[in-house]
Amino acid sequence: MTHVSSSNGHRITRQVRAPATQLSVLVDRWVGAGIITEEQAARMRAEGDVRVTLPAAAPVPAPTAEDHRRATSLAVEALGYLGGVIVLVGAIMVGALYWEDLSTATRLALIGTAAAALVAGGFVVPPGLGEAGDRLRSVLWLASTGAVAGFMGVFAVDVMDLDDSAVGLAVASVTAVWAAALWTMRHGFLQQAAAMVMLMITAATAVVQVFPDNYSLPGLGVWGVAGVWLLLGWGGLLGPRQAVLPAAAAAMVVGAMTTFPADAGVVLALATAASVVLLAVAFRDLVLLAVGAVGSLMVLPESVSIWFPDTLAAPVALLLVGGGMVLAALWIARRRTGATEAAGGRDLSVGDARVASYAAAAVALAVLATIVVIGLA
Repeated sequence: MTHVSSSNGHRITRQVRAPATQLSVLVDRWVGAGIITEEQAARMRAEGDVRVTLPAAAPVPAPTAEDHRRATSLAVEALGYLGGVIVLVGAIMVGALYWEDLSTATRLALIGTAAAALVAGGFVVPPGLGEAGDRLRSVLWLASTGAVAGFMGVFAVDVMDLDDSAVGLAVASVTAVWAAALWTMRHGFLQQAAAMVMLMITAATAVVQVFPDNYSLPGLGVWGVAGVWLLLGWGGLLGPRQAVLPAAAAAMVVGAMTTFPADAGVVLALATAASVVLLAVAFRDLVLLAVGAVGSLMVLPESVSIWFPDTLAAPVALLLVGGGMVLAALWIARRRTGATEAAGGRDLSVGDARVASYAAAAVALAVLATIVVIGLA
C-alpha cells in the first residue's frame, strides 16, 4: 500500500491503493447504496484505487517570544512568592527559638535588615517581567511594610518604653509614612491600601490618646479616613477606582461598626451600609453592591439587637433587606448588559477631581470637629 499526499488550498487528497477484492466489495456496496453510479464504479475498478479528499489539519502555531516571556514571568513570580513565604516562616521559627536571648539592638538589626532586603528585592525585579513583576514588587514591599511595623513595635516598647496606646500610635504613624513613600515610587494599590489602613489605625490611636474614656470615637476616626479615601478614589485622585471604591466602602462599614453600642454609632453604621448600597446602584457596580450587602448583613442584626432585643425585628429586617439586595443586583446586571448601557449616558462612578477633593476636605473637617465636640462634652 502506498500513500501520496498533495496539498491544494485548505484540502489534502490522499491516494490509497487497496487490494482488488476489497475494492470490489466496497464499490459494490456503494453502488447498492446509491452513493455512486455504475459508470463511476467501473472506472474505480479499472483504476484500482480510491481517492479520498480530507480537510487539511489546522496548523499548530509555534510558541512566540511573548508566550515564553509570559511563562517566564509567571514562573519567576511564583518562585518569588514561595521564596518570600519560606524566608518569613524561617525567620519566625528562628525568632521564636532565640528571641528572648537576643538583645534589643540585635532584634532591631534583624528586623531592619529584613525590611531593607525586601525593599531592595522590589527594586531589583526586572522591568521586563511586566505585570507579574509589578505584582511581585508590590508583595515584597507590602512585606517590608510589615517588617517596619515590627521594627517600630520593638523600638517603641523596648527603647521608648511607651504604653499600649502610644505604641499603637507610633507604629501606625511611622508605618503609614513608610507605606506612603513606597506608594509614591510605584503607585501600586497594595502600597496605597497599606498606607490607608495605617492612617486609619493612626487616627484611631490618636483619638484614644486624646480622649481615652470614649470607646466609640476611635471608630469615627477610622470612618473619616475611609470616607476621604473613597471620595478621592471616586474623583480619580487615587486609583484604580474599581479597587479603591469597594475597599474604602468596606473600611467605612468596619469603622462605623466599631462605634457600637452608642446610639449615634448605630445610626452611623446603618446610614453607611445604606449609602454603600445606594452608591452601588447609582454606579452600577456589582462589587460595591456586594460590599454593601455584606455590610448590611453585619450591621443590621447587631443594630436591631441593640435597639429591639428579643423581637422578630432582626429576622424581618434581614428578609426585607435581603430581598432588596437581590432586586438591586438584578437591576444593576440588567443596566450593565442591557440596551440602556449601550445607549450611553453619564457614568456617575467617575467623579470630578475638584469636587472630590473639596468633599474629602469637608468630611475630614466635619469628622474632626465631631470627635472634638463629643470628646469634650
